[in-house]
Amino acid sequence: MIRLVNIDENNKQDCLNLKTSTASEDFVDTVAFSFEEKEQEFGDDGILFAIYNDDTLVGFVSLYVGDGQRLIVNLLIDDCHQRKGYGKEAVKLCVDFLINNYSATCISAPVHIQNISAQKFWKSLGFKPSDSTENDYNFMRLYLS
Repeated sequence: MIRLVNIDENNKQDCLNLKTSTASEDFVDTVAFSFEEKEQEFGDDGILFAIYNDDTLVGFVSLYVGDGQRLIVNLLIDDCHQRKGYGKEAVKLCVDFLINNYSATCISAPVHIQNISAQKFWKSLGFKPSDSTENDYNFMRLYLS
């Protein structure tokens, strides 16, 4: 069963060791970058979770909840755990988390305009491309109401 777990000293290094495929490396930030982004830019508005399948670490996700925005900023499933449905289940948990804890009515996910497979992934979860693009990333949106 997929679950989101707070990151602490017991699992932080394991999260930092997660790797994505070379095909995705230009489109997916490293976990280390996400930790730095939370520290330097997001502060308390950044939320980081480890993604577990039962007791096995399979991925990482960072969220942003500041300025009235609800974003899934970075989603990474480790190479050896990809194509098993963990990413989709993790996104569903993130959506539920943002609805239940932050009253989300719209959730955005920045997706590189050249990352066609990621665009298909997010579309399969109900996200739609928007008119908002920044630094070659389109903010795909899931409207909840």
